[in-house]
Amino acid sequence: MRRVKRACNDKGCKLTYIDDVLAFAYPCDLLINYNIYGPDCKAEYEQMYSAANVSLPELKLGLEYLPLRKEYRNIPPRMEKGEIEDVLISTGGADTEHIGLALLKYIKRNSVLDKYNFHFVIGAVNTDKEKIGKIAKEQSNIITYFDLTSLKNLMLKCDVAISAAGSTLYELYATHTPTVTYIVADNQIRGARGFEKAGLMKCCGDIRELGATVLAERLLEEVLSSKFNGLAIKKNGGMNI
Repeated sequence: MRRVKRACNDKGCKLTYIDDVLAFAYPCDLLINYNIYGPDCKAEYEQMYSAANVSLPELKLGLEYLPLRKEYRNIPPRMEKGEIEDVLISTGGADTEHIGLALLKYIKRNSVLDKYNFHFVIGAVNTDKEKIGKIAKEQSNIITYFDLTSLKNLMLKCDVAISAAGSTLYELYATHTPTVTYIVADNQIRGARGFEKAGLMKCCGDIRELGATVLAERLLEEVLSSKFNGLAIKKNGGMNI
């Protein structure tokens, strides 16, 4: 790794490393951690590099270094409609914990939710595709989307969102979409907690601890509550990327 850095420097180039796992001290000239929790990692980076006897690179930490696609830049704050009509649900590419199916079953058996439209984004490797499609055909207020390359228009259409705590959170943040999130894997914990700490998104817990059935009910109750809606729109409305 040091050879790579030297080779870059010998050619007059600086080696830049994008990191979000803090697993090891990578020899580089510039280190970028664009996550919302990035600024909280400064002391950890300093300790990690010192312990490894590797020169500390220049640190660029935080959302100002977020590598957003052009379509997600400079989106104006959304206007509050006063009530929720459309709910976006994004469960990631695989949804190995089957939260999408649990959400659908909860919506189906609770007629009080019939007044909302639920837009389900289904990942390419979701093993519940057929079951989800069958339920969606029976429910006029459930709309499914498969293999979308961009969620921007759907995010702008929907009033609120439920999303796994992956990179989609940053696109929801950029589109000023009030969001309730949940944790699926260890590498999502810091991001979910970071958005919650900043008062931007509510985290309803870790699916591995709560289970899909309990979490589905918690997510829907939270995202459709008037208390959450007003707070989230107020706070998200002032964001500008």
